[in-house]
Amino acid sequence: IIGMAELLALTPLNRTQQQYTTSIGLCGKALLNVVNDILTFAKLGSSKLVLESRWFDLRECVEGAIAVLRGDLGSKPVELVVEIPYTLPRLVLGDMTRVSQVLINLLSNAFKFTAKGFIVLQLEHYGFGDSPRLCPYLHPPGSIDGPDPALGLIPCTTTSLLHLPAREGNPLFPCLIFHVRDTGLGLTQEQKERLFQPFCQADVSTTRQFGGTGLGLSICKQLAELWNGDIGVESEGLGKGCHFWVTLPQCPTSRDQSPVLPVPELPRLPKAVAVVDALGQRKEALQQLFLCFSPRVVAFSSASEISAAQLHRFSLLAVIPSRDPEEWPQEQACLSALLAERPEELRVMGFAAMVEMSKVEELFSMATFPLPPTFAQVVSFLGVPRGGAAAGAMERVRSGSDLSWSDPLSPPRRVLVAEDVKLNQLVFTQMLKRWNIQADVASNGLEAVTMCGSQVYEAVFMDCHMPVLSGFEATQRIREVEGYGQVPIIALTAATMEEDQAACQRCGMTHFLAKPVTIASLHAMLVEISML
Repeated sequence: IIGMAELLALTPLNRTQQQYTTSIGLCGKALLNVVNDILTFAKLGSSKLVLESRWFDLRECVEGAIAVLRGDLGSKPVELVVEIPYTLPRLVLGDMTRVSQVLINLLSNAFKFTAKGFIVLQLEHYGFGDSPRLCPYLHPPGSIDGPDPALGLIPCTTTSLLHLPAREGNPLFPCLIFHVRDTGLGLTQEQKERLFQPFCQADVSTTRQFGGTGLGLSICKQLAELWNGDIGVESEGLGKGCHFWVTLPQCPTSRDQSPVLPVPELPRLPKAVAVVDALGQRKEALQQLFLCFSPRVVAFSSASEISAAQLHRFSLLAVIPSRDPEEWPQEQACLSALLAERPEELRVMGFAAMVEMSKVEELFSMATFPLPPTFAQVVSFLGVPRGGAAAGAMERVRSGSDLSWSDPLSPPRRVLVAEDVKLNQLVFTQMLKRWNIQADVASNGLEAVTMCGSQVYEAVFMDCHMPVLSGFEATQRIREVEGYGQVPIIALTAATMEEDQAACQRCGMTHFLAKPVTIASLHAMLVEISML
């Protein structure tokens, strides 16, 4: 479902069809999350869950969790604000899959119990010193506006660092803290005390009204404790919202060993960015995002605050219209007047709720992206050329599917895909076509061995569990075929435990790609094996 939805999103679609397609993909991911929760709970109960400790891209992890919730945001007047300080480390140690699972559970829980208002995801870090930053070549522009009290959110007053286990000579070792705050139902003291128990929700009526398994928060607590962190909740009472927090400790001596991620290649970084948004908290979040791209970010509450002389100092203008559509005509008139004599280099991008994007784009005549904004969207927007020829590329940016295409005139590369499920064969081969890679298909392990005997492929994608001959046995036989000593053989499986990956390596597989395969994960694998 997820793979077919991604492929459908790459075909010519109008905006409504694009939104429907995105929703299908998001529903598939939501179902996958429920299945993952059940499997995780079972593994935790049997003490068979082992966490990985690998470097992963923190922003990619957070934005992936956000994407799961984005499709639901238009169903009620709730807005998600995501604040990721640009000074956070780019890479952190941990189990990315489990961190993402905790964030998805906390955000989904907040959305479920918030009828209107805001959900705010904030990240903070402690004790990283001079770690590699998201954009180490940038400098802060000075003070940034504080939180907007109009949001009605519980302040982040938790002394969560005090909950971390002490270490000799270093009682507060480096850690990340994730905060999820909402303006929802809130909790009583009694409800807070039993909230993290399995199959338990605030009260019986909660289950009837909102549904759910009651496993999410219990899983979050067990995972946090497993990675030596902690989790907690604060609430001032019913009707006053909640503030959840979870810590992810880091090894204090590990920063020197972290790999280096390349800075995104863009034709030109903006010399200065103007952010227009009436909400202080969201405005601050936008500032932190754009500080990853420009050393100067200035926030305004309205376009009327920007003079024509000031406008010439900026090369990027980011606009979020009011949440009240009745105010849009006035805002549009003000923005149009400001842009009447816009400088040549100024680019304008807007953000709006997914269900309002087409209306905002039509009225304000600007490229519009779904809230909350992401690092990947801004990178893609800045990388798209100006003019009408960029329309197709811009649509891919908005759909979140803007990964580099290969030149269709270049010679095709050839790989083998060993997969017994017909639908999976279709999804995989169509995804590979995106990068001008021709895929031959084997329906079982024995076919894969036979086909490798007649041709040397650049890579083999091997499903682990197939009829006639399993992927494990097929790989062992392929390694004995002349020319296949160094050919990448990539395992395809939904079993992602460390012992599963170890079994793949023992039989001769070189890489591991978890199902369901997405365009992004396949693209990353092709880059890793040097095919892109």
